[in-house]
Amino acid sequence: LSTILLRQGDLYAAGGEIAAAERAFHSSASIARALSDAPTLALIDAYRAKMLLAAQRFREAADLASKAANAADPDTVALAATTAGAAYRRLGDARRARRAFEQAIAAVEQQRRSLAGGFDARLRFFERELSPYTALVDLLAANGNAVDALSYARRAKARVIGDTRRIRARRPRGGKAFIEYSICGEAVYAFVVTSD
Repeated sequence: LSTILLRQGDLYAAGGEIAAAERAFHSSASIARALSDAPTLALIDAYRAKMLLAAQRFREAADLASKAANAADPDTVALAATTAGAAYRRLGDARRARRAFEQAIAAVEQQRRSLAGGFDARLRFFERELSPYTALVDLLAANGNAVDALSYARRAKARVIGDTRRIRARRPRGGKAFIEYSICGEAVYAFVVTSD
């Protein structure tokens, strides 16, 4: 029942019904507390933080998401840390935002390594879990750190492919260059890579 109320709260939040979402999250948390269900309480905090972020309550979202990111479950950590990173970014704290996005990426990669199934299963998983990568690329590019932004953009692209075969970093030769790109929400970043 706690999980059903959690999902109901998330649906309300997605529809902009913040008061209804808060009630559903509160009911879900009451049940989880009564059962001493710490993993579900952390997940509820992660979803509440996501709702607070959407409601532009950035400080509250950052604080709650950071707390939830200390959970043991990598799925909860990925959601909470991505939310914390987005909130810190909106607060103008690029250092904490980067640290949170990197924590989310580490959780995603931990999940990816333990996935059962073949290439298709890993591809579907990674398509769902790209948000911390794209958020970090966007943050780094916006702060003029093109080298690290390109590194994370490549890392995101290489993960699924790297599960099936080894990839070597490409470097242009003989005065040539190539363009790498990353699509991040509404922005497209293009990186011109030279041998320098």
